[in-house]
Amino acid sequence: MLTLFKSLIQPHLDYCCQLWAPSCQEDINKIEAVQCSLVARIHDSRLNGLNYWQKLSALKLYSQERRRERYLIIFMWKISQELVSGYNVQFSSTYSRTGRKAIIPPLVTSAPSRIKQARERSLKVKGAQLFNLMPLHLRNSDHADILMFKNHLDLYICDIPDQPTRSGLTRAAQSNSSLHQVPIYELSF
Repeated sequence: MLTLFKSLIQPHLDYCCQLWAPSCQEDINKIEAVQCSLVARIHDSRLNGLNYWQKLSALKLYSQERRRERYLIIFMWKISQELVSGYNVQFSSTYSRTGRKAIIPPLVTSAPSRIKQARERSLKVKGAQLFNLMPLHLRNSDHADILMFKNHLDLYICDIPDQPTRSGLTRAAQSNSSLHQVPIYELSF
């Protein structure tokens, strides 16, 4: 089941997610329900009695939201390395005290609220916020080896609680987004 999901369904959920990723919790839950349905159909004695979050961990799967955010971070890193063209994202210097950070464009306060909401969901804002949350060694990584960056990113992300919204399960963070989970994770250390 997992192989079928990864080869036939997951590519459709991931396709171009850097641009279309939903931010409304209802839409995030609908996409997560696809994976939740599949995980519930896997019959494995290791998964008996586990809740959805524990099953994700046991199967070494990310939630759909975490996958999309991971892709945003990777895409922002590619932009910082000039491996992607056509995106005008500014970065601070890697030699500054805080390291390389994506510069978030200023908010136009006179813009209508729907424009402000669209701005918050954009690659330049949400992607930049996610990129800036990453540890200094990831943000300052200066090499063209995307596989090495992905491996280092996965080592960091695997420790952050991945707790998608499911009925009956409560989490300390406001949402499963790394924007809410990372600060709580870092406070625990």
